[in-house]
Amino acid sequence: MKKLFILIITLLFFIPYYVNAEVLVPSVDSSEKIYDYADLLTSEEEEKLRNDILDVIEKYNIDIVFVTLETNPYGFDEEDTKEYASDFYDYNRFGVGEERSGVIVVVDMGNRYQFFETSGSSILVFDDSIISLMRDSAAYYLTDEKYYEAFNSYLDDIKDYTSNGNSLSNVNFCIDENGEYYKCREDEEKPKEVNWFVSLLTGAVGSFISIFAHTKKYKGVHLATNANSYLKDSTIDNKVDQFMTTFTSRVRITDTSNNNGGGPSLGGGSSVFKGSSGRTHGGGGGHF
Repeated sequence: MKKLFILIITLLFFIPYYVNAEVLVPSVDSSEKIYDYADLLTSEEEEKLRNDILDVIEKYNIDIVFVTLETNPYGFDEEDTKEYASDFYDYNRFGVGEERSGVIVVVDMGNRYQFFETSGSSILVFDDSIISLMRDSAAYYLTDEKYYEAFNSYLDDIKDYTSNGNSLSNVNFCIDENGEYYKCREDEEKPKEVNWFVSLLTGAVGSFISIFAHTKKYKGVHLATNANSYLKDSTIDNKVDQFMTTFTSRVRITDTSNNNGGGPSLGGGSSVFKGSSGRTHGGGGGHF
């Protein structure tokens, strides 16, 4: 009896560490693409949006998933929305090809937080700055409770940026067959080493030659001893002071590099993190 009691206590202690995150996200039909658990869209809006999503998926070979939550089973923190997004995507096996390329957008009404997440080659397309711009555009509609317009905003941006290819900030980065983001090449141009002694010597010789040439050129020129010597066939009626008017303008530069919810970057344009499944994702989020 004592051994049975110890076994039960042991199981109760260790079971929470073995609960897979898969049980916290619903198992879904991956062909649906829209999972409106918060009921933010009408049936007509959902059908129209799904058809548009399928068109983009077929044309650009990228998976797209939209999710809305009324209550997040993970909790109410920003990190909870981020973790839900990666687990929902990974455990339902979304994504195109071995890299599982695609994006997922989660609108969490419990904490009024949106998260845009990338996977596979999509990490190279949507860097932190692009995600920040997309998120701000969608937030404009989400704040006004225009949810259909918000998802359309995301879809239009997904289509536009995917058609443009990888972002310039990811030019030195690649995705391997497992969807891992890594630096695959060094910067194309590195500053050349400078021999300061040779530079100084060359500069000194050049200056000497220039001074010698100018001195020889103006050897016959003598300074005038009278100011009137400089005035020839001209009169001065008025003394006019002219001033150049200068204007100073200040432009506020918004920092769009903050991914607000992503992980550490590798010095490139996309911040990445690993979900509970072990797969790598990029992304960023923000409140609305």
